[in-house]
Amino acid sequence: MIMTSYWIFLGLALCWMHAFNLLIQPKRNQSSLILTAILISLAFIQWELWLQILENINSIQPSKNPSEYPAQNYAIIYFLHQPFLYLPGPLLYIYAHSLLNPSNILPMMKRHLLPAGFIFVGSVVEFIIWDGHEKLLLSRWLYLFCFSSGAIYAYLLLTQLRRFAHSDDLLKIEFSLLSIIISIGVGVSIIASIGGLLNSSTFYQLYASTITLMLISAHFVGDRFPELTTTVADDILETIEKKKYQQSHLKQVNVENVTTHLDQLMIEQKQYRDESIDLTKLASNVGLNGHQLSQLLNDHLNTNFNSFIKGYRIEEAKILLCSDNKHPITHIAFEVGFSSSSTFYKAFQDATGLAPGQFRKKNRLNSQQNTP
Repeated sequence: MIMTSYWIFLGLALCWMHAFNLLIQPKRNQSSLILTAILISLAFIQWELWLQILENINSIQPSKNPSEYPAQNYAIIYFLHQPFLYLPGPLLYIYAHSLLNPSNILPMMKRHLLPAGFIFVGSVVEFIIWDGHEKLLLSRWLYLFCFSSGAIYAYLLLTQLRRFAHSDDLLKIEFSLLSIIISIGVGVSIIASIGGLLNSSTFYQLYASTITLMLISAHFVGDRFPELTTTVADDILETIEKKKYQQSHLKQVNVENVTTHLDQLMIEQKQYRDESIDLTKLASNVGLNGHQLSQLLNDHLNTNFNSFIKGYRIEEAKILLCSDNKHPITHIAFEVGFSSSSTFYKAFQDATGLAPGQFRKKNRLNSQQNTP
């Protein structure tokens, strides 16, 4: 049980670490804030379960201090964690939609997060009427409701994701990895629902341990594929457009003029620097709709939106790395439009075969050798 407590604490630490990392990012968007909320929700769940494990350990191996880990010491965490039990499922669902359709998120949040508000009010009432001595036991029906809802949300997200197949081998791998993580989330919800009904400490330990496993999996996948979510989102948007509009919609479009305008926006105005730029926004700026721009990029420039934007960012980053020795690499990454340094490092190495620091050093040496 002691090793289990360490394992669960690892999950708790990962939640807070990643949430803090997202909060201190100089550029935050709507999706990153939702992801932060998911991590904070999981942190409160893990926190309460970890404290339960510690209390069980103390009951088996009594401490010299009999007041160590009593319910009163963490009652506020117990009552606060109850609304967070419901939040991960709907927040994950909303997060996925925020990547695909950022403009429609607020109404979704009001609809899907309303039950968490009722649970919060109920928790406040419980805390007020709690006598401070009665043992804290979470209602098995609240567990069943929260995690059954989470399982449903995760399953809906998983089935939607599997509708979009892609021929690219790398994207197949990324889709599979994302599906595995979501499947683990479904398993977590089912385990928690069963545990809530059986009221078994073994199930609670298994549930908390599975959350830690899910977080570790997400951490390694995120490190290996830092642009996983945005790449999948872009691919889904383009797949939707291709299925919806099989025939050409560029018949009335002057492709040469639009391409020239697009180059102007990229080269002169450097719109790729805008971290929030997406297919719809860029299409509007050149007088097209999303599926027209997607078709133009695919048919006439042999690329997709994500690769198109990334290419301009990498090219400017190469120039800055050679000419700007004052600013650190992270500053350059954010300046050209990347949302995180890890995303920039991987994209740059994929494009050039060198890490940004190696590229800067190599070009500095070449400049010194060419200087008479």
